[in-house]
Amino acid sequence: MPAPDRLHRPPQPASAPARRHRSPVAAILLLAAALLLATTTTAPAAPRSAVAPESLVPANMQPQTDDKGNQWSLNNYGFLQNTGNSFFNNILMLHVGGQQFYNYQPMMTADAKEFVLPAQQPVMGLQVTRRIRLLEKDGVMRYVDLFQNPGTNPVTTTVEYRNNFSTPLKGTVSDRGSPNPSSLAKGETGVLVTSKQNGQKACVFILAAPAARLRPNISLRGQYEAHFSYALTVPAGQTVALAYTVSLVTPPPDGDKAALVKVFKAVPAARFLKTLRREDLALLANYAASAGGEPSALLATYGLDSLDVERTSTDVLAMGEKTRLTGTASCAEFQIDTDRGSAPIPFEQVAALVGGARAAGGTRVFLRDGQVLAGTVRAKEFRFAMPSGAQLDLDLATLDRLARRPVPEEGRWVPETTALLVTHRGEHLALGPGTARFEITTPWGPLACSLEEIAWIGPTEDTSLGQQIEFRDGSRFHGFLSGPAVELPTLLFGPKPFPPSEIRGLVTAAALASPKDPEAAPATPSQAFVLLAGG
Repeated sequence: MPAPDRLHRPPQPASAPARRHRSPVAAILLLAAALLLATTTTAPAAPRSAVAPESLVPANMQPQTDDKGNQWSLNNYGFLQNTGNSFFNNILMLHVGGQQFYNYQPMMTADAKEFVLPAQQPVMGLQVTRRIRLLEKDGVMRYVDLFQNPGTNPVTTTVEYRNNFSTPLKGTVSDRGSPNPSSLAKGETGVLVTSKQNGQKACVFILAAPAARLRPNISLRGQYEAHFSYALTVPAGQTVALAYTVSLVTPPPDGDKAALVKVFKAVPAARFLKTLRREDLALLANYAASAGGEPSALLATYGLDSLDVERTSTDVLAMGEKTRLTGTASCAEFQIDTDRGSAPIPFEQVAALVGGARAAGGTRVFLRDGQVLAGTVRAKEFRFAMPSGAQLDLDLATLDRLARRPVPEEGRWVPETTALLVTHRGEHLALGPGTARFEITTPWGPLACSLEEIAWIGPTEDTSLGQQIEFRDGSRFHGFLSGPAVELPTLLFGPKPFPPSEIRGLVTAAALASPKDPEAAPATPSQAFVLLAGG
């Protein structure tokens, strides 16, 4: 879960001899302190009013009907009950560490759009609140559950959602077509639960982001129950949240993956996440708030998951939404020409290709080390052999998508890679060691920093303007990359200039380091020193 945005480290007295360099966060804090000092010396500061608490009123727990004609009946505990048009009895019953969530005084926001259900008492040492809203237009019931740990020790527990159905279950299938999965794999977002009884609507549960680190386990209990569970850790004094949705749909025909994909695309996370409060978005453990919500999600936006092709133990040639041919691709010589130069690529290093039929005449090349290149490809003896023995000569100008079989080392950066640069064209370019310097315009003034100081840069969570920048010391803030073009050391093409307008983000190895490797991972602030408006 991304750490809350904060500038956290107090400036320390310089020891003799005085240091010549201050960290970026120290520069910002000194500027903020100077602004504060100037204000207090010219006139007494006006008293600052406390932030007004959220206005809540007693809830009216009457059944609701969405624009698709589905009726939803919510009880005091946040269960959804059968209203006659669904095959479930009680679903999304919350249990924490085996203890059931209870609420006896349901509340709602003053505009009557969202139910707020605080627990009567702590559950496993956690203060739990359920926030539930019906998105009428989409026919989606959206939940966000908040788990606050007021104690001084972390709490690790199992959060379970139990679902009881009134007719026997036919089974579950993930959005990637995996039948009865025991957990969601990377790239999967949810499951479809169907009934054996014809004519019954099915339930679509969206349970995680495609690139989320925290993913649920899924289990069927007999013929009438399906449970979803998360292994959740809540640090001392912090709050962690889980967001998920349920909707009712006509079940697609068995084995029709295109129809299955269409069902899940009707419940896009981008829409229901926008209905969460900004402060809750930053707490989600099973979702990135947006493409810029965390480094792995930024890379996934234009990564292999964006191809919408299920990769298997063979190469897959995709044509349109439905046609998939399996076999083996081969190429005698492969070279890409880009705006920044040309590079020969061993075909064994190619993980996937998007050809001119989908990439507006150009070609996108996905390498096994995480790089994504855009340009014109020259390929000799480019063929696709099918199990029947038939061979197809492939033309990149008319190629749709080619996804090659995954290999164990896939996704690993080559040792000399220090970062991946993400451009607005969707390129991911590997960078080597270097001393490049960035100029950033912040609300507190201009800031210059080196590549070595940065953990990652990504789009802001709620707007396309500017970027969020996180340093290796744990400080994070919003700003705009500015100034002249930055010369960055690309591994394939050597040092190349990149205007700030071309840079969507940058992810270093430190930003992706495991939390188990504290030496490599960015610092996590343990105490806030200055919290500034706007993150």
